[in-house]
Amino acid sequence: MKADSRFAERQSRKDNRLALKRELEAALRTRPAKEWEQLFNERGVPAGSVLSVPEILGEAQVEGRKFVEQLDAEVSGGQAMRVTRPGFLLEGDYPEPAPPPVLGQDTRKWLSVIGYPAEEIAALGAQGIVAFANRPTVAETKKSWDALSHGERLELMKKVVAPRLGADFQAFDAKKYEKFSCVTCHGERIKQGDAKMPNPDLPHLSYTDKFKKHMTEKPAITKFMMEKVETEMADALGEKPFDPATKTGFGCGNCHIVGP
Repeated sequence: MKADSRFAERQSRKDNRLALKRELEAALRTRPAKEWEQLFNERGVPAGSVLSVPEILGEAQVEGRKFVEQLDAEVSGGQAMRVTRPGFLLEGDYPEPAPPPVLGQDTRKWLSVIGYPAEEIAALGAQGIVAFANRPTVAETKKSWDALSHGERLELMKKVVAPRLGADFQAFDAKKYEKFSCVTCHGERIKQGDAKMPNPDLPHLSYTDKFKKHMTEKPAITKFMMEKVETEMADALGEKPFDPATKTGFGCGNCHIVGP
């Protein structure tokens, strides 16, 4: 093509652009697009393949950023629900996506936010004025917590525990726990896959006086943790609340370091 007078000068190439297009297309068809992309870039010619949507979603950087995820929920027609994240953050991660709430899932949360006390909310439910969604537990997996594999435990925490406890924490303090996630309880180390509990970064508890010290210093959060979180977490995991006499069941010591 260099010796072809039709393409020797800029103006002649413009005059013969259709012929030039045919020549270039014929040459480009001799190799795959990815191969041309590499050859051009190696020689300082910026080039990139035009990808289809499935090819884009299969790119390592897209998968690594979890740009598109599949949720354990169904939409019209029984199709799997997929969500797309808005992009990426230079520091930190976006909150884990969750399916849209089912009917009644957040009833307690929002009634609490607008000022209804827990006993009034329960009374409204008992009278049929409001409804609460059934809340999933580990029992639905047909296995006990101890019988679950590591992967099954992660799925349970993501699909059952996080939504349930997140709603409770947000009902307690909507602003503070607006972005409730696995990090709230497990700390930053959960991002590296370390989910071991108890978490030494959570407040250490003293059981010498049956948490009287904590009830005096921080009564609201202590009461919430003892009366709500402990029982909710135990129920979500299919366990009984901790029994000091038998030292069995789920209790504060499963998440916090408890000492004298």
